[in-house]
Amino acid sequence: MNGDLGIYMLKPDQMQVLNPLMVLFFIPLFDRVLYPALAKCHLLKKPLQRLTTGGVFAGISFVMSGIMELNLEVLNLHE
Repeated sequence: MNGDLGIYMLKPDQMQVLNPLMVLFFIPLFDRVLYPALAKCHLLKKPLQRLTTGGVFAGISFVMSGIMELNLEVLNLHE
């Protein structure tokens, strides 16, 4: 990753700060907006349901990351 965001160049040491900032942003957002909206739809009412759903999404993201890495390796072999 080159860190080019268009008008701003993100440096590698700045990238490490993004994860804690995103956690601080998304926890209140999920707690105050997303989970109450899903509860109105009778989805993800219990913490165990939320935890399981998060684990499934994390697993899917790891699989997608692996597929992307394999595709990048195949592209580098053809060059």
